[in-house]
Amino acid sequence: MNLFFQKHHRLLFYSTWLLLALLQSASTELIADEAYYWVYSRFPAWGYFDHPPMIALMIKWGYALFQNEVGVRLTGAVLNTATVWIAESLTEKKNPFLFYSIVLSIGVLQVGGFLAVPDTPLLFFSALFFYCYRIFLRQQNWRGALLLAMAISLLFYTKYHGLLIVLFTFLSNIKLLAKWPAWLTAVLVILLYSPHLLWQWEHNWVSFRYHLFESNVSDYRFSYTAEFILGQLLLAGPLMGFILLPAAFIYKTKNKTEKALKFTMAGIYLLFFISSFRGKVEVNWPMPVLIPLLVLSHQFITEKISWAKTVKIIAFVSLLLIIAGRIYLVVDIGPDNAVKRRFQGNRAWAIAIAAKTGDKPVLFYNSYQRASLIWFYSGKPSHSINNPGQRKNNFDFWPTDDSLKGKPVFMADIYDVHTYPDSVLTKKGPVGLRFVSAFTGK
Repeated sequence: MNLFFQKHHRLLFYSTWLLLALLQSASTELIADEAYYWVYSRFPAWGYFDHPPMIALMIKWGYALFQNEVGVRLTGAVLNTATVWIAESLTEKKNPFLFYSIVLSIGVLQVGGFLAVPDTPLLFFSALFFYCYRIFLRQQNWRGALLLAMAISLLFYTKYHGLLIVLFTFLSNIKLLAKWPAWLTAVLVILLYSPHLLWQWEHNWVSFRYHLFESNVSDYRFSYTAEFILGQLLLAGPLMGFILLPAAFIYKTKNKTEKALKFTMAGIYLLFFISSFRGKVEVNWPMPVLIPLLVLSHQFITEKISWAKTVKIIAFVSLLLIIAGRIYLVVDIGPDNAVKRRFQGNRAWAIAIAAKTGDKPVLFYNSYQRASLIWFYSGKPSHSINNPGQRKNNFDFWPTDDSLKGKPVFMADIYDVHTYPDSVLTKKGPVGLRFVSAFTGK
């Protein structure tokens, strides 16, 4: 048995990793953002208000096979497994059991890795980019340029953060300016990415304007910076961050790929640290640093083998906490909190509203999340109507309101419920309802 494990440990590790992701996908309800991206997949396009189109394609592929939570998350679970495999392949010095310990101690790779959100493919294509960049450094010809261009384009089609990875990699190897394959790569990326750029141009660069000038702008609070620092320690753990972050930064890089990884990690951390003085930085925004963190910390600890015992102890404790976290997402135990409200009760919430409203569509005010959840779990098309001054979303572009014009609908909101003529009580609280005999649109 021990010999079999030693011989086939990679197959066992990665197949178990994927199986657990699929089981978690099947047993955990969709969160609101996933439902929103599922609506993305019903309206294929080269771009969306919030993100490029990769997440919509991922969900569409999986949902074509299984019309449930597993289908929504299927591609993401596969990519999450592949992300870990590529990250291991980027380690020059091989210590697989140390690598497994590090991976198992990072909760976001397990508890969040199965979710159908843009950060899941972002991690995969970040790892793929560094893998293709290493090939490009060895094969600086048209084949290497084409491979790297495809990786960069896919990264850009996933999330705009991808630009940071390419930028900091370029800064780590400025001599690329003198290499014609690098210029060929740039030209190919522009060509491959041009459909999305054309979509942005046709929509007045709406995504770029939102992310650069409208999002994350508020008066400074010290808590923004403090929460950013603590959040990144927890993102790399929850316990192992105090080991992995110093290890990755202390490690002396040995080649250009490792140098690119370190530049990317340091650059992204620095950029979002500065951004915390502009407004609140969501903990997941620096997510691509997990790839450099995995690789570089592994390389350092492999050299400083005295650290390995501590790592394995922390990994074991972390794994117990992560297992508890996995169960907590599925089973209704413990006190009510934001995490439980996000992951549990969404199906029952939607069913309760659908039972009250019958076959009439339910439209929400100022909530693309609730409109998406009711659509997914009730099967009835929905729409979100934004009041002036509210944050825009992709319901402002989709023709969902046109398809409902002239039809009887219910307008719903969770605020000021007492002002509505009717309501329904759910486990998530009351929802106000107002019947409209003929919807007039936005």
